[in-house]
Amino acid sequence: MARALPRGIYGITSGEFGMGHVEAAGILLEAGVRIVQYREKSRPARAMVEEARAIRELCSSYGAIFIVDDRADVAYASDADGVHLGQEDLPVEQARRMLGGAIIGASASTPAEASRAELEGADYIGAGSVFPSPTKVGSRVIGPEGLASIVRSVRVPVYAIGGIRLEHLRELRSLGVHGVAVISAILGSPDPRAAARAFVEEWSRADRRCTGPLGSRAPPSSRRGASPPRAGAGEEPREGPRPAGGLPRQFAGGQDRGDLAGREQRGGAPDGGRDPRELPQEAYRAEELHVDERAGRGIRRWIRADPGRRGDPEPAPLEQRGERAQGLEGAIGGGGGGI
Repeated sequence: MARALPRGIYGITSGEFGMGHVEAAGILLEAGVRIVQYREKSRPARAMVEEARAIRELCSSYGAIFIVDDRADVAYASDADGVHLGQEDLPVEQARRMLGGAIIGASASTPAEASRAELEGADYIGAGSVFPSPTKVGSRVIGPEGLASIVRSVRVPVYAIGGIRLEHLRELRSLGVHGVAVISAILGSPDPRAAARAFVEEWSRADRRCTGPLGSRAPPSSRRGASPPRAGAGEEPREGPRPAGGLPRQFAGGQDRGDLAGREQRGGAPDGGRDPRELPQEAYRAEELHVDERAGRGIRRWIRADPGRRGDPEPAPLEQRGERAQGLEGAIGGGGGGI
């Protein structure tokens, strides 16, 4: 079962700044980064697997998530938590068949690309390049406006990437991103350790500015665009496309999305099938108090406060995802275009 995606800084290793990937991962983790991507474009597969395993062990010791860029075969062989796929890499649905319930991220530079990746089963989107970047030469620059349109187009977490500097964090956080992916602004700085700590601390400050005392991101009416249209009189309620895993989109796993916690006990979805975003602000805040931070795949449980009971409600079992593939039928070649 895939793990919940952490908010904040998404650290990416690189061999382009005078240090090895393992050293770079150590710098990021020591600073408090809790999701690290191994980004290697040219080494042989065997060498990549060995290096990826070393980073995976390091991430495990910090309780961090480990992602491999582009290479689903290396992610599988190194027992990584997931893989990030570019537009020219293995399709998301094929990677899902290989990796089962692992985390799968996908790059996108337009809302259409992001929506397609979400429909195919991506767990998060890497959106960019937001600004011109030395590590993504030739990539389309979408700017904050393009990033905001991608955030509105999907319900899975979105990490911004591309030319992001410390001074950008407050603006990007205000757009509703789950986090920001950083390479050169940390590893290419004169003091990478100090730079990594500064990014982690600045994100925390930006996050506090954008959240209230209850930790809510924004009122339901302003998050992720409008809620799905309601069925008219005499119409059957529409569930919308079903991603891999079987739940309707409005209740599938993802950032700030209601799941079906308690469905079996109550005989239906929360509030008679209503998406939690449609609830009044008072109910939304009451539910936000009962967010289960331990939920897998970034699922947040929306459970109505019960005035007749003291304490937190018992969480229902998480949605069961497919198990990891039992065998690997061949190495998948690396491609370009990852986050």
